[in-house]
Amino acid sequence: MWTASLPAALARTVVDQFTTIRDDDHPFAVAARHLLVECLLHTGDLAGAEEQATLVRQMRTAWLGADHPYTITISCDLARVLATAGRPEEARPLAAQILPASVRVLGDDNTHTKRLRELAA
Repeated sequence: MWTASLPAALARTVVDQFTTIRDDDHPFAVAARHLLVECLLHTGDLAGAEEQATLVRQMRTAWLGADHPYTITISCDLARVLATAGRPEEARPLAAQILPASVRVLGDDNTHTKRLRELAA
């Protein structure tokens, strides 16, 4: 039976499996955590989504740098989580901080750039 929490449970299982057989910071484990952020956001677990997004953002910033497309994407997603959680005072400055890199790296018409622009307003 399909429920709204099934994608989150599957994503959590993938994360757990990767951390069992690989390091927690393996690129596939980090990608699975990013997927988990989306699942948690869509199922309403905003605290869980924020926790995972913050972790993924820290990892990606440390390894890939702030201007990497993956780092920009998770930063956008974290800002989205914060805004959805009713915390625009935290989402706005984060979106404004990431927006210039998104325009430069992803382009002005990119979905994430557009979303960051909306969140920063």
